[in-house]
Amino acid sequence: LAGVGNAHAMGKLAIVGVLVEVGYDLWDCVLSWHRHLRQGGLPGGRVALVILTLHHQLSITIALPMNRHFGSDAHYLRLAFGLAAAGGLGLLASNCGQLVDTRTASGVRRLRALSTFDAAITLAARVVDYAPQCARFVRTVGSHPENRWLLWPGIAALGCMGLFNVFLTLIACGRMVKYCRMRPGNGVPVDAWSRASASLPSGKEQ
Repeated sequence: LAGVGNAHAMGKLAIVGVLVEVGYDLWDCVLSWHRHLRQGGLPGGRVALVILTLHHQLSITIALPMNRHFGSDAHYLRLAFGLAAAGGLGLLASNCGQLVDTRTASGVRRLRALSTFDAAITLAARVVDYAPQCARFVRTVGSHPENRWLLWPGIAALGCMGLFNVFLTLIACGRMVKYCRMRPGNGVPVDAWSRASASLPSGKEQ
């Protein structure tokens, strides 16, 4: 928001954002493989793990060159900041959801509101806005012959990110449906949010 209306400032903020994203991608990739190898799996199974790994590695490989050559492009900035906003708001809703007591009617209502908000933001940023912005950005890259070498790696990175976005959207929408059907005190644990998207069995089930 600090850079709205100033392309130079937004470009600098985008560079900072990409450096943060590269660090997060490395951390998330290592953590996800550790969970898969040591704890037995992830939500979505091996398919999600492969998509996540490809997305993170392609994102790291292509993000810095894109910032270098297209750091002031409006379509790229909207794409980058839109995904950052969706991720940040999703994490905020997730953290708030873990504090809700589902044994009360008011707690269930809050959980429904949070899950609906998360699903709406995820669907809007990761599907509805993502696809047209990707198409516009690919056209922008293709119109610069000197940077044509970025085109196919960029398409591969955007494609993997799109599959990952679909996976996250399905999780968010499934979680929303689950909580809309929930009733107070129906046996769902207090930390229902964190368990809704987890595929690992509980200690008792193990």
